Amino acid sequence: MHHEGPWQDVDQVEASAARWVQWFNTDRTHGSIDDLTRLELERLDNARTEPLE
Repeated sequence: MHHEGPWQDVDQVEASAARWVQWFNTDRTHGSIDDLTRLELERLDNARTEPLE
């Protein structure tokens, strides 16, 4: 992910922060969790722990 800026106002900072959080949680893989994204790990955990109907 590339750095943005300089920002012109608070709205631009907030938008950039939101994009970074989205990237961190959905696209970035983590070596400590078997190179999964946080979203993939959460889905696997939910599938494992949710009761079947």
